[in-house]
Amino acid sequence: TKRHMRSLDPMIEPSSLLIRLSSAYLGAQAEVHDSSAFTLRADATKRTYQNGPWHVDGCGRRLKAWIYHHDVDEHSHPTIIAAGSHRNHWFPSIEYFVGEQGTNKMNEARVQQEFGPQLRKMLGQRGGGFIFDTNAVHGAVMTGAHRTRQTTLIELSTKEHMTLPRSKGSEDGYLSGWVSGLCPCGGDR
Repeated sequence: TKRHMRSLDPMIEPSSLLIRLSSAYLGAQAEVHDSSAFTLRADATKRTYQNGPWHVDGCGRRLKAWIYHHDVDEHSHPTIIAAGSHRNHWFPSIEYFVGEQGTNKMNEARVQQEFGPQLRKMLGQRGGGFIFDTNAVHGAVMTGAHRTRQTTLIELSTKEHMTLPRSKGSEDGYLSGWVSGLCPCGGDR
């Protein structure tokens, strides 16, 4: 069971700036679908933190808002986002909730080659943070010496997004996870 985080209430009420901005971006009334405290340990690696490597969440139109509990700098495992990459069209096989789970990771050298000048570290002061479209290429700085990063994560999408049909199975090569018949079946490849 999820514990309600009362401290977030002013930030997630329908008239709040966060919800109004998210609604405008998503094109419909935004809702909070999850919120939680999050700790990324100082000794985390790309092997121990599954979201450290480059990836897209691949789960439709969704936003994540991160609130920093302390200053986040180069040595706090900052998130890195490829600015503008949320406009790319990703094939279903890279979408976490469409294909086999865990196959949404990208080759680090290719990401650097393709998006190098667009890569932005999400640094900020305590109480600050950022909001981003989860279709953007993102990961975390995992190399070098780091301090533990403590944050609050808020996941936002629309009611319509949460009620999309989802099928997950090998019968269609994991390709039609959003809309029946949208992608060719596995036998057509």
